[in-house]
Amino acid sequence: MRSEQLLVVEDDFILRFDLVMTLEDEGYPVLSTCNADAAIALLNEQDIRAVISDVRMPGSMDGIGLAHTVQARWPHVPVLLMSGHVRPEEVPPSVHLFVKPISPRQLTTTIHRVLS
Repeated sequence: MRSEQLLVVEDDFILRFDLVMTLEDEGYPVLSTCNADAAIALLNEQDIRAVISDVRMPGSMDGIGLAHTVQARWPHVPVLLMSGHVRPEEVPPSVHLFVKPISPRQLTTTIHRVLS
């Protein structure tokens, strides 16, 4: 079991479940939620090592807003965004962007690289 706790933020339940299972199969402890507001609450309460978030989701902010908030309040926490609709130039420079659909191998390889 790895010690780096991850946070998955995805409003689609099935995709969120798949992401969590993929990361847990790699030995990561994973928390998950369906929107940025709940993600920020978890970041305030937990020691999160990386955030993996969808871009388009309900709530007071989208994934790009979440990425900006994480960078401002928790600059040591890397953010990985997933979207099928956003262009790379729309994403903050230090944020990793995955174009959906994401392969499990692509996700885990990037997580390993970002955390090492």
